[in-house]
Amino acid sequence: MQLCDETDEVLERFKMEFLNESRTCLLKKEVPKLTIGGIEIGPLQSGVQVDLPNWVIEILQEAGIAELLPAEAYESTRRLSNLHRMEMKDHELQTFHPLLYAAVSRKILKLQRDKTSIDPISLEETERLQSMMDALVEIRRSKVVRAAVARAYTEKRKKMTNEERWLCERLADLLSSWREKVLD
Repeated sequence: MQLCDETDEVLERFKMEFLNESRTCLLKKEVPKLTIGGIEIGPLQSGVQVDLPNWVIEILQEAGIAELLPAEAYESTRRLSNLHRMEMKDHELQTFHPLLYAAVSRKILKLQRDKTSIDPISLEETERLQSMMDALVEIRRSKVVRAAVARAYTEKRKKMTNEERWLCERLADLLSSWREKVLD
């Protein structure tokens, strides 16, 4: 089906956008001159903050060399919990980082892939993240649909994730086209 294929393609594009987005990380160890995927890093001292693409940060995290700054970790369990609480309280869309869903999806995938060191704490975090994502998607989906139906997309756009913007645009277009055809 065309819509399903298009959805998969669009969501993959957002995941790639997340991987190429730069964030600030803190180097926990001294970094000699490294070349990762054509990007040269270093030499840098321990304790230095540096902006790098997420895919590079993931490699450095796995090697125990870097960690995200707390302010940059918008996909953290604590931050998601706060977003969920705020979203439950208010009928309006709360402002989410445009790449939030892609970041959380990537974090869950990374936790699930590391089967060798899955301890109960990591397993619990994975389950909490998945549960919070399910709840957030359910709450926000109805708000996005209401925005599409009310044609309030432009004013709410800045509060949505990339996936929500795409969905809202598609729904608004589909509803508008449907309305025109029905009234013809």
